[in-house]
Amino acid sequence: MPAELVHAWQLLTHAGATRLLRMAEAGDLEHESVAERTVYREVFQAFPPAPDCQVWLAPDIRVDYAYLAAGMVLEYLGEAAHAHSVDRDGTRTYALRRLGFDMFGITKSMLKDKPGLAATVHSTRREREQLILDGRLPRPAVPAQPDRLTPLRTLHALG
Repeated sequence: MPAELVHAWQLLTHAGATRLLRMAEAGDLEHESVAERTVYREVFQAFPPAPDCQVWLAPDIRVDYAYLAAGMVLEYLGEAAHAHSVDRDGTRTYALRRLGFDMFGITKSMLKDKPGLAATVHSTRREREQLILDGRLPRPAVPAQPDRLTPLRTLHALG
């Protein structure tokens, strides 16, 4: 859907469309919330390589971030959106595990140590990539994606 919107905005000439196109180019439309965008910029862009954002892994499961070659999903568990969702979050994690993905939840408190968080994420990512490359862990399937603003970049091991 965002890719279709960008195409429509490109056909318009007014200032609002221009502003929306600038937001799309800056990556501001790849996240569902300000908090997700902040995590992406302050953790993943600051300590690369960055994951893919808003990836569909099942018809009813779109994840915040993913390292696809590692079969690793990262979800920002914001205080408001996840305050009373233990059952929903647990069921979603279970569904992701059944698909072969490892789910790593990120909370506001974990952001107090962004370098440490990034190091832990990347260590886990590298371990999973190597297990998959060695054939000791099956690589989860990634379904076809709808049109994306940013092509998937983590389909291959990042090392």
